[in-house]
This record gives sequence, structure tokens and C-alpha cells, in this order.
Amino acid sequence: MAVERGVKVGGGDGFEVPIVKGVGEGNFMGWGDRCLRLSVSYLGEEKIEEGIKLLGEIMKDFKEGRK
Repeated sequence: MAVERGVKVGGGDGFEVPIVKGVGEGNFMGWGDRCLRLSVSYLGEEKIEEGIKLLGEIMKDFKEGRK
């Protein structure tokens, strides 16, 4: 759904930090189940805004069961 509209989405599990200060080692938070990471390192402000708008539309369509 997202790729067809020019937005690549990666799960948050690849970016989870398993050691949280004060919580302990191996404390996996399950970020991959409910989070994603926006990577905008080399994009200009207009492209970032465009991508976030598209992502919002895609998420709304997904939530409403549209493809």
C-alpha cells in the first residue's frame, strides 16, 4: 500500500534499544509491533512534509480497510 504511493515503511523493531537505563538488559519494548521510524536525513523540508502527509493518508486508508 505505501510503496505503491512512493513511501517506504520499515518496522520499528530494527531500531529498538534492548537496554534501557534503570530497567535492565534485554528489556524489549515491542516497538516493532506498534512503531515505525521516519528517516529524513537527506531530504529537504518540502519532501519531508510531503512524505508525512502521504504516510498519514496511507495510515488512514489502512485503518478504514481501504487499499
